[in-house]
Amino acid sequence: MSTEVLTPGAATRPAIRLRVPLVLVFALGSAALMAWVLRGKALFLPTDSIPTATQLGLSGHSHSSASRQVAPITGDAIANYPGLAVLGMHLMLVAVALVAYAVRRFRWQPDGTAARLGFSFLVAVATAPVTLLVATLALGPAISFANTLAAAVVVLQYTFVFAIVGVLFFGVP
Repeated sequence: MSTEVLTPGAATRPAIRLRVPLVLVFALGSAALMAWVLRGKALFLPTDSIPTATQLGLSGHSHSSASRQVAPITGDAIANYPGLAVLGMHLMLVAVALVAYAVRRFRWQPDGTAARLGFSFLVAVATAPVTLLVATLALGPAISFANTLAAAVVVLQYTFVFAIVGVLFFGVP
């Protein structure tokens, strides 16, 4: 004899299932847009070492005299685009999955207008901090803070349009 204990609401709540290939498509598309904009906003793409404040004549007691090495990926365009995209894609996979889960958790109809707009808006908003993080980690001094913020805003706009088009064709993941 089997006894089954049901918690209140357990029988009425459907399981939330994300469509993983669509999560990958949205994450990869957002990451590719991020790499394209960041690469375009970079001031210079160094391949050697960057002098510190001491070597620039801004020395003081608190500065060290060592050069700061940059990542070797920043100088080569062929490796730079995929490198930035892969770094951004890892972070965007988490963001897109969390946004899709949140949209489905709020019990919006996945094919409804509110779910599509909400998903597109939240994915676009999630790309802004990811863009700032990717620019800091991958490009470092090759992009100024003002250009990083400008890139984050541009990526936010492009990702919103990309997500709107994506949910119109494929729906919310």
